[in-house]
Amino acid sequence: MLTVLVLAVSRTATPAADWPGWRGDGSGTSRERNLPLYWSADTGVVWKAALPGEGHSSPIVWGNRIVLTASTDAGSNRLVLCLDRNDGHPVWRTSLSAARAPATSIKNGYASPTPVTDGERVYAFFDSPGLTALDADGKTLWTRDLGPFKNGYNMASSPVLCGDAAIQCCDQDEGSFIVAIAGGKLFLRTDKALLCIGGAASPGRVETVDLPATFDGLKKLFADHPATDGPDAALRIAIVEKLGAMKETNSVPFLKDVALKDRQWDVGEAAAKSLVGLGRPAIPALIALLGAVDWQPYLKTIAADALGQLAAAEAVPALLKGATDRNVLVRLPALQALGRIAAANPSEVDKIVPVLIADMGDREGMVRKAAIEALSLNAGRFMVGDGLAEVARKLKAAAGDPNPLVAKTAATAMEEISAPPPR
Repeated sequence: MLTVLVLAVSRTATPAADWPGWRGDGSGTSRERNLPLYWSADTGVVWKAALPGEGHSSPIVWGNRIVLTASTDAGSNRLVLCLDRNDGHPVWRTSLSAARAPATSIKNGYASPTPVTDGERVYAFFDSPGLTALDADGKTLWTRDLGPFKNGYNMASSPVLCGDAAIQCCDQDEGSFIVAIAGGKLFLRTDKALLCIGGAASPGRVETVDLPATFDGLKKLFADHPATDGPDAALRIAIVEKLGAMKETNSVPFLKDVALKDRQWDVGEAAAKSLVGLGRPAIPALIALLGAVDWQPYLKTIAADALGQLAAAEAVPALLKGATDRNVLVRLPALQALGRIAAANPSEVDKIVPVLIADMGDREGMVRKAAIEALSLNAGRFMVGDGLAEVARKLKAAAGDPNPLVAKTAATAMEEISAPPPR
């Protein structure tokens, strides 16, 4: 079961404003003042309401109502939920049958898009059954099936309103599109609840922990707080961040293991970033992160970027593999890193350039652009004869790419490699 927390503003606050969609009105800011900044499990909570199923959408607020989404039955049933703003009691609940429940990411699920409302209708989007409009009482007015989608992480983009049009971005691996169909209290969603949190905007009793000053002390404290959520997770993040700031190389194996094995993804990400701060002694550990499982692409991205900044020639084999990763967010930094490494290590150019040339034909425009940029760092400096001629031919073809950013990058690269070398 999920839960919702609500935190209320102080008694001097003006009447609560609406928060109609993702990031409110789209700006991500609110005109309300004296909002709660501090709360804990036992202070500042006005009410707490259990929710069915699971979901990652943010709650929206209009008048005295809160709306959010969820899913149950392994994604075969999608829900739009309405709660009373004052005490969290259910107002209505609409179930929507899903024709499909495709593969999804543990960080995304089947109810990530945040709904949007104009006060008369609520619009909610799911990969299935699609974009749905409901009236103020939760009655389904219409549904448009926009899928199926080709997206290993499933859909997450939230609908927006413009006039009488509901607009939905459908971003996927191939065939992405945008469709338009015309026709104070702080509310916080956690992984288990929607909470209404209130009280004066000043800290109450804030618990702090004095972190040990030694590696052994920090390692023990880390092991003593293994929970995947709540204070334990926050403490483990603080511990790995301190280890990074201490710059002690004996923490490298520990941070690598945390990045790869910790069950809380935010802790693992913090450990990877701490490794980056340790510089060259962390290169072997960063190379190991490039071999992370596919559902940890953020580790590969962090590692690839850092290895490029360090111009780590020993990372070339792992980065060449990363340049062919199925995830574009891994291919992109891997290519950028290879370009930097080749520019700093001429002996690596012959290994790297063929992959850069191959990735000029990638289906993603941003990858083609990155490959061209990496080639332009190296072609004129290190390549001569047939090698340079091949790159020039590829760049000439890329100058006609249907993506204008790719075409412009290719044209600029052609000018750079054709220019006489600096004296």
